[in-house]
Amino acid sequence: MRKIVSFVLALWMALTMTSPSLADAEFLPQLSQWEIGALPWEAQLSISLDTHMPFDEERTEQLNRLLSHAVMKLRYQGLNGEVWKELSFLVDDQQALNMTTRETSESCQFQLSYLPHETFVCQTLSAGTELSLYGLQGNELDLLDDLLIVLENAEIGLPDYMTEKKISEKIKNMGTAKLKQTFTIPKGDVEGLGVLLAGLCPDGKVKNFLNGLTFSGKQSLVLWKNSLGEIIRVDYSGQAGTDEADLRKVSLVWKLRRDDEQVRDSLTLKTPRVKGSGRNNVVLERTLSQTSETDSTLEITFKYEKVADGDKTVLSGEVDLESRDRKGETSLTGSVEVKQQLPDSDTADRTVLTPNLSFSGDAATPAVDGTLRWEDYRGKSLQERADISIQVNASEFFDWELRENIVALDEAAMQRILRGAESALVRRLVLVPREDSLFLSNGLEDAQWQEIVTAAQNALQEEVAP
Repeated sequence: MRKIVSFVLALWMALTMTSPSLADAEFLPQLSQWEIGALPWEAQLSISLDTHMPFDEERTEQLNRLLSHAVMKLRYQGLNGEVWKELSFLVDDQQALNMTTRETSESCQFQLSYLPHETFVCQTLSAGTELSLYGLQGNELDLLDDLLIVLENAEIGLPDYMTEKKISEKIKNMGTAKLKQTFTIPKGDVEGLGVLLAGLCPDGKVKNFLNGLTFSGKQSLVLWKNSLGEIIRVDYSGQAGTDEADLRKVSLVWKLRRDDEQVRDSLTLKTPRVKGSGRNNVVLERTLSQTSETDSTLEITFKYEKVADGDKTVLSGEVDLESRDRKGETSLTGSVEVKQQLPDSDTADRTVLTPNLSFSGDAATPAVDGTLRWEDYRGKSLQERADISIQVNASEFFDWELRENIVALDEAAMQRILRGAESALVRRLVLVPREDSLFLSNGLEDAQWQEIVTAAQNALQEEVAP
């Protein structure tokens, strides 16, 4: 079950890390044309395993034959500020289990097919909570969009602290700066600065972050602009943090380019603690290039280093993707690699995603088809290799009704949910043809296995009995 969910995360990462983000040149134009957050859509996934440690080749093949009967379906829709999702597992076209969630910005309700009288209530299960890989949500680069809007509005929000100077200075790979704007905010004027900056930003994570940010001491911000008035370099230094107890000496150098043919980012962020040890440092390089009228490439390297209580965690990765448009159908190929080295480990764990997907259709008829290869390594040892077949299409809106029993999600409820999910899935899987159920029936006599099959059949009959 956990591995299947991991495969879904792989799909999410492969799609979200390709966001065009602030460019007239788009890497996957269909993603913006489809308005994916507003229209209902559904995805169907099936899995084929090549390696599945600690199983040997024979045991992995048995698992493959079992999985050949299983399909996962995802449905999504946005309604009046809410997000509704439906996750279903089917075995030979028969539903094994179903989970439907209804989320707002503050809360989440969800229902399960095998607990038909209960609606569970919890804090919101945002995409960042449900679908993260090594702590990444896949949309981190999109946060730069909102940050750039704040910086573009700085001369409106902070006019009393700004000085300007005409210059002519080349910023490597980004262009020539013609104007230098320097904002110097003295120590006595920093109270409420976070709220002021949040007012220059559209609603979203950056706005929420700025609203909760505390500044201390003198703040320095320098913007370098080209002849069109576009920011091509940002320098910031000052003390800031989420509260007075966790102030950081923040320094940021961000060089950027935005035009019809290329998006570039070169960013270095350092945040050592003012008091005590600890830091969160980021180095990012990104290049999105329009290589022809129909083709684009996306290259990203990043490194995130976190030090807390003397322990260091390093997260790094590389993205090398290509999109090619042929008669309105865009192919996505290449690779996404993420590494994580934990404090107690001498080696890094690594996940590699290799998409071979095609995107087609308009806003009313979106379609994705193809495969995604997932590889998972512990150090140099391959633990998992799987090919995920993917089909995404437009869907109809779906509905649900609040059930009579409202249950707060706690540890006891979660354990009951997990046990129920396992039972519901296994009840269907044991009914596949015997030659394909060897993964489950391995080591059992025919009579023993038949008892299990009969028990599963009786349980399913009781579920549908009036």
